Amino acid sequence: MKRIINESEFNRNFASNIRFLRESYELTQWQVAKILGYERSAYSYIELGKTSAKIYVAYQLSRIFQVPLTPLLTCHYLDWKNIFPISEQISAQNPNIKMLNAIMRYMSENELKMLMEYVIKILSEK
Repeated sequence: MKRIINESEFNRNFASNIRFLRESYELTQWQVAKILGYERSAYSYIELGKTSAKIYVAYQLSRIFQVPLTPLLTCHYLDWKNIFPISEQISAQNPNIKMLNAIMRYMSENELKMLMEYVIKILSEK
């Protein structure tokens, strides 16, 4: 495994990883930026390696894409994609379903529970 030696190389490596993951999940930059609460252009700069992501953003991305943070930050996806395969790639063609799935991966257990209770309430009112 290649060792990262400087910040520029680190940014390019991280950018390659998140682009690979985003494309694997068939999400747009706009969709990922929206989940993170970023403008698309700000997210694009991270994905291009022009801007360093804050560690919290890296953590959020690891949750969205369901990969461990350490390999996301320190390895190149070609080194770890077979070790950490993309889980449950979304085959649905509906972009709203893909985005909802990504949002749900980002949510905490408590938030998911509250969402489920809300959905059940709505469905029971019909």
